Amino acid sequence: MTENIQEITFQDKQYKVADLSERAKVCWAHLVDLSKQEHTLRFKIDQIEASRETITKHMEQEVNKNG
Repeated sequence: MTENIQEITFQDKQYKVADLSERAKVCWAHLVDLSKQEHTLRFKIDQIEASRETITKHMEQEVNKNG
């Protein structure tokens, strides 16, 4: 993952990937992956919330039409 990237920014500081230890490279790869996972989960939560709102509106319509 970091092989194609020449520099990274961590805590507002630039680092050359070639100068990082193997452990730092692995940590960076984990941080990148965790960021992607976080984005995916937030996207799913947005979808779930929108679906819940829509279904709640449908339920309100149904219970209100029957009384």
